[in-house]
Amino acid sequence: MAHTSAGAYTPAMSRLAVILLTLALGACASCSKSKAHQPETGGEGATKAPPPQGTGDEVAVPEGSSDSFNMTLDQPQPVAPGAAATLRITVVPTAGYHINQDFPTKLTLEPPSGITLGKTTLALEDAEKVDDHQLVFAVQATPAAAGSFTVPGKIKFAVCKGEEDCEPKRRPVSFTVAAQ
Repeated sequence: MAHTSAGAYTPAMSRLAVILLTLALGACASCSKSKAHQPETGGEGATKAPPPQGTGDEVAVPEGSSDSFNMTLDQPQPVAPGAAATLRITVVPTAGYHINQDFPTKLTLEPPSGITLGKTTLALEDAEKVDDHQLVFAVQATPAAAGSFTVPGKIKFAVCKGEEDCEPKRRPVSFTVAAQ
């Protein structure tokens, strides 16, 4: 029987390392396909909402509402260049859930050229309304010239069922500001 030094690898050890690596990668691949990593679509049979059209008449339900919350984006009415429009996002937990007011909630917006926002980053203390039943952010957006402007962003918040079962959420948002 041949002896090897403590730092030497044998062909059998190499084969074992390849087998373990293959098993680990296979396990990771199946994890990425599990329900926990799938985008939430609002329940069985639900379809994705179309992107906001910016007419000001509709309230879009963005992709990302789930069994634990509903999120709506109020698209602003068209405004004159230089006039402010209000962008509003509302998160309402579903029955049995509440807004986690201790979570580092944040709304971040990325205004395109030609739009000025009252704020680009809002924290929980900047919310228009926050309690266990509702989280509302409102931001003033002022277009400099006529046109249609898309303001993308992200919201981060958490809803909880009881005191221990909290679900952090991160969702993209998008508003359309029309100036005529």
